[in-house]
Amino acid sequence: RASPFHAKELSFSFSGTAEDATALRFTIKELGDFIRTTGDVMPGEIAYVDGPHGVFMPDHCLGAPGLVFIAGGVGIAPIMSILRTLADLGGRRPLRLVYSNWRWEDILFHEEIDLLRHRLNLDLVHVLHDLPPAWTGLQCVFSEPVLREAIPPPARAFDFLCAVRNR
Repeated sequence: RASPFHAKELSFSFSGTAEDATALRFTIKELGDFIRTTGDVMPGEIAYVDGPHGVFMPDHCLGAPGLVFIAGGVGIAPIMSILRTLADLGGRRPLRLVYSNWRWEDILFHEEIDLLRHRLNLDLVHVLHDLPPAWTGLQCVFSEPVLREAIPPPARAFDFLCAVRNR
């Protein structure tokens, strides 16, 4: 069944924790004619939410020794939901986040990811295309050599979840 506004129906990824049933949290990159107007929505306006749809969650990875998350740009949104939920549940298995962006300034949730590193057993690898001065990390968009360097052999035994949306 379609919502009353089927012509304006869009899909967005949840980015909030599944442990807070009182709030829906989305991360939306304002691109395109309609999505650019999402910043104009005022508190208290009615929005129709349908879903969630899909199965992008680590539930099928319960027996995995760890998880590797690969994200690009705003593709971090569903991964943030998983990381926030794992932190709220007190998860301690090894996690590795490989996060690609064009520039350092484009990194979403930079401060929160740093905080989550302390709440979780989370290793973080940034991959940048345009490098800031004195950058010592990985350069490029995702490629096999970059992923081989970002994911050492012990982590290759983990289960992988990937959400890439750079531009």
